[in-house]
Formats: sequence, structure tokens, C-alpha cells
Amino acid sequence: VLPQYQKQGAAGAAVRADGFLAGLNNAGLIRTTGAGGEAIVGGSNVLGPIVNSGTILATQGAAIAIGPATTLGPPILLVAPGPSFNISNTASGVIQGGPADGSGVAIDESGAGNRLAITTAGTIIGAIKLGPAGGELFVTGGSIIGAISGQSGSGDAVDFNTTSGFATGGSIANVDTI
Repeated sequence: VLPQYQKQGAAGAAVRADGFLAGLNNAGLIRTTGAGGEAIVGGSNVLGPIVNSGTILATQGAAIAIGPATTLGPPILLVAPGPSFNISNTASGVIQGGPADGSGVAIDESGAGNRLAITTAGTIIGAIKLGPAGGELFVTGGSIIGAISGQSGSGDAVDFNTTSGFATGGSIANVDTI
């Protein structure tokens, strides 16, 4: 379980995980405020999962970016996952990339070569960009303030299975199965 990690400024990482990472459980605050600053950086053998019951916030970049570092901007969390990778955002969890209006990017797996499964019951502020390997988004509650986009023909899927209600503030495009 991570306590509070913050990075302000234009470069560097608050937490660096090079090589194998068995998983990350955030119950505090992971935040970056500067362009080009990362709060967590993972190496090429990161396997996950990420469980968030706290807050992951990038004010000027993607909150969670999956894929090669050379193809992505300044993420708060950068990992190149193994064969499959999971992100779980619990009911108390907040993942925010960019401004509070949802115009930024919260989760970007568009550069990933592997399948990503995202489960959320909490709040996601910013777009969710599913990847070329067939990303899956399971919504069990909470809200998404931002667009959800897939890559047509990749097998991307969005599943709304909620008994507690759900709100969305953006479009859903190029997703193969809803």
C-alpha cells in the first residue's frame, strides 16, 4: 500500500519501479503537477495489478499511461505490462488526468501491445483510451467524466453492470462491444 507520493516540477519520478512489480495498491495520493513529471514510472516487466482506493492525479498529463515511453507524453504512471494487465478503481478511488471538466486523459492504453482490463466503481475524470490489443472496461458504479474510445476491430469492450447507478459525461466511440 502506497502512502502519499507527490512530484511537482518538470522532471523526475516520485516512485520508480524498474523491472518486475508484483502490483501496486494505492490508498493515498499519487500526484504530479508539472509538465513532463511522473509520479510513478515502471519498467518493461511490470505485471500489475493496480488497485486504487485513493487518488491518482496528473494535472498536465495522463493519469495512467500504458505503453512504450517513447510514444506517450508525461504520465503519472507508466508501465509496459505483461500478457494481461488489470486496473481496479474502487468506489472510493479517483483517477484524474487533466482538468476537472474531463477534457484530459485519465487512462491511456493506446500504445499498449497487451490486453488491459479496467474495473471501476469510483470516479474517473478524463478520457479512457482503450488499446489495440482489445481493452476491456467494466463499470460497476461511480462516474466517468470524459470520453471512452476504442480502436475498431481490436475487440475492445465496455460492460455496464451496475446496481448502484452510474453517470458518464462523454461519448463512447470505436468500441466493438457494449
